[in-house]
Amino acid sequence: AVYKEKKYRCKVTVKKRKATTKTADNGKTDDSDGNVPKVHKENSTQAGADKPVLNAKEVSLYYYIQSDADVVPADPSHKDSFRLKVSGTKKEVKKWELSGEDAFYFEITGYGLVTLKHAPAYEDGSVSVKAKATLSDGTVLSAKVTGYSETNLYLDRLFQKFAKENITSGMTEKEKADRVAGYIGEISDYEFYNDSWEDIFLHGKGDCMASRHAMAVLCRYIGIKAAGCNNINVHGKTAVRADGKYYIYTTGFNEPRPRSYMVSETTYDYLEEHEDELGIWAGYFLR
Repeated sequence: AVYKEKKYRCKVTVKKRKATTKTADNGKTDDSDGNVPKVHKENSTQAGADKPVLNAKEVSLYYYIQSDADVVPADPSHKDSFRLKVSGTKKEVKKWELSGEDAFYFEITGYGLVTLKHAPAYEDGSVSVKAKATLSDGTVLSAKVTGYSETNLYLDRLFQKFAKENITSGMTEKEKADRVAGYIGEISDYEFYNDSWEDIFLHGKGDCMASRHAMAVLCRYIGIKAAGCNNINVHGKTAVRADGKYYIYTTGFNEPRPRSYMVSETTYDYLEEHEDELGIWAGYFLR
C-alpha cells in the first residue's frame, strides 16, 4: 500500500489450524483476557514439545484522547493495551522489555502487558516498538507493536471528506490553497491563547498560530508544500509553494466567520533571507 508517498507492507501467513488451538466464539484466537485486537496469532504447539512462542507477532494499539470525546467517536474494538504471553514451554520469562526509538510512547509490565501511553503526532502517522520476552535460557521472543491515535484517524477522515467535496483535478495548486484558506475561515472562530491547530478542525476555534499551522497541515494533506511560520510575532502567516511560485497566506483574523484571509506572492529568496524572522526553513520547499 502507498500512503502519503510512503510504502507499507504487511506479510500474511496462512497456516492450517491445529486441533489443540483454542478459539473465541467469533473465530479469532483469544488472548484469554477478553481482548481480540488486530494481531497475527501463533498456533499453539503440541503438548510436550518445547517450542516457545508469543501469542501475537503484531499488535495494533489505539490512544484515545478524552478531551476530544465530544467529537471523535470511540471504537470499542480498539484497545490501548494488550497482554503478550509465552506458550509452548515450561521456561519462565526472565524479562519483558521494549526497544526502538518510539519506546517512549509505550510501557510494558513484568507480566507482558504492553500499553500505549501517548498519542503519536499527526504527521508521524503511527509509532512502533519491539516488545521482547527473554526466557530463563536466554531465548528471546519478540512482537511488533504499533500505536495509533484515534484523533489522528478522525482527522484523516475529515481531510478526506474536505478533499472530496472541495478539490478537483482541474484546479491549480494556487486555487487549492485558496480553498484551504477559505475553509479554515468558514469552520472556525478566533479564540485567544489557543494555538492548537487540531482545534480548528475538531472544535472550530483557535488563534492565529493555530490557523497558520492548520493551513499548512491541510495543504500538505492535498499535496501542496506549505509551512506555518513559527515566529510568534508573524501573525497567521503560512508560506506556500504552488504552481512553482511562492506565496504567503495570512489566516486567523479575529472576526466573525466566515473569516477572511489574505495572500501575497513572494520569492524563494525572500523566504530564505527571512527564515529567522518568519520561523521557517526555506530549504523544505526544495526537497
